Amino acid sequence: MYHSLNVQQLNSAIQTLADLRGKKIAFTKGSSANYLLAKALKSAGIKWSEIKPANLTPADARAAFQQGNVDAWVIWDPFYAAAQAPKDVRVVKDSKGLAANRDFYLANKSFAGSNAKIIEAIREETQAVATWADANPAEVTKILAPILKIDASILDVVTRRRSYGFEPIQADMVAEQQEIADTFFELGLIPKQLKVEEVVWKPGN
Repeated sequence: MYHSLNVQQLNSAIQTLADLRGKKIAFTKGSSANYLLAKALKSAGIKWSEIKPANLTPADARAAFQQGNVDAWVIWDPFYAAAQAPKDVRVVKDSKGLAANRDFYLANKSFAGSNAKIIEAIREETQAVATWADANPAEVTKILAPILKIDASILDVVTRRRSYGFEPIQADMVAEQQEIADTFFELGLIPKQLKVEEVVWKPGN
């Protein structure tokens, strides 16, 4: 899983998602964490209006979380792995079964439409590197830790639970992204409904 998103709390009586009703929850507005929170609340039968949203950057959210100024924090790796390190942090719900948390490569439509061979070459080379990375997490940690300036022990956790794979967009991925777009429209984060299928590049388009 590329991003592990979690609802967490520090030294709290919160045990389940149901306990989040009425609580102040930190996340970054419009992010994958925002979507995960919406999905998690919905799965527990909690309305968005029943929580107290706190739109904070990861750094500010981490500070608020550690100081007890918010009841819970929804975040992704490597912040998630760093937050897990203290023994007094409880994971209420991760993204498994709720959000795939994918990354996508974006390109200008005209470029993508006329450079299919280049895109395929990039995909093949990236997948080759990804295959090596998935098989050598310790080496990946050694390479990335000094570059990203992240503690090796934290980065090792992140590296071992994510995948570097690169694959073409499939129908299920389009459906996932459409659900995100629909959710963000319902929350008023985007001004109009979107059709994700219309902006997905396919060879020959």
